[in-house]
Amino acid sequence: MDELIIGTRGDRLSIWQANHIKQLLKDHYPDMNIRMKIIKTRGDQLSEYPLSNLDRRGLFTAELEQQLLNDQIQMAVHNALNIDISLAPGLTLAGYPKRQSAEEAFVSYKWAELEELPPSPVIATSNILRRIQFHKKYPKTRFVGLQGHFNSRIFKLKNQKWDGLITEYVNVERTSVQKVHVISFDVESFVPSIGQGAIGIEISSYNDEIRELLEPILDEETNTCVSLERKIYRDLFRLNDRLIIGANVRMEDKNMKIVVFVASPEGKASVKKTKQGKPEEADKLITALVDTFKTENVADW
Repeated sequence: MDELIIGTRGDRLSIWQANHIKQLLKDHYPDMNIRMKIIKTRGDQLSEYPLSNLDRRGLFTAELEQQLLNDQIQMAVHNALNIDISLAPGLTLAGYPKRQSAEEAFVSYKWAELEELPPSPVIATSNILRRIQFHKKYPKTRFVGLQGHFNSRIFKLKNQKWDGLITEYVNVERTSVQKVHVISFDVESFVPSIGQGAIGIEISSYNDEIRELLEPILDEETNTCVSLERKIYRDLFRLNDRLIIGANVRMEDKNMKIVVFVASPEGKASVKKTKQGKPEEADKLITALVDTFKTENVADW
């Protein structure tokens, strides 16, 4: 292969992700010519609009996928939580490098501890899953919408009177944010979106050369955990396509731990379930977990 072209969005975090994949490949193939191609997506063009008001299917991926199908790029690098559950025909997920962290984080220029928050804090996030869970902990919270790329969000936080914002912890890890307080939530107390913290690599279903090329940089545990998170989401979505769903699967001491949070769109009803067991029991664990949500009548929410 004379040249390998990696497709990516153009914001700072997306470029970080693409550079990370590029470096992993360079470590294994030092003589390979690898370059990045920045592609603007519909989500980038509508970055100042509330995401809750938009059709999210393909919002941050469709343009990259089209270039994959046209063989203009050989792989597309995505934030895994932006990847649709159903991929376009002819495309497949090659997998994920090792996930750094899946946690959510509270970021503030004002407060170093959550205990310091005022009785009615003003918190910036447009993510419904985050709003519902934070509101359960702090029911007098007033939320403000927050759009744009991560660095623009941090800039807005610094220049507004908000008490903080909620974001992916890896966003803070991957950027150079100065003089800001960061508090991470463990995944069981504040359940993240599926795939959070992972980087997904999408390729053509027919490009076996690229698939083999990527094998050394993919992480088996991350592949297993994120694939199961996507399965949980898909199974619950089939019960009720209006549900707000968060899920995390992780390995601890050779055991698989699963936590799932489900809420109605308005957040009036919600339930959290956990399961743990051996990795080889994963399918049975997920089936049992989904069945417990059925008994909660989430299909009628």
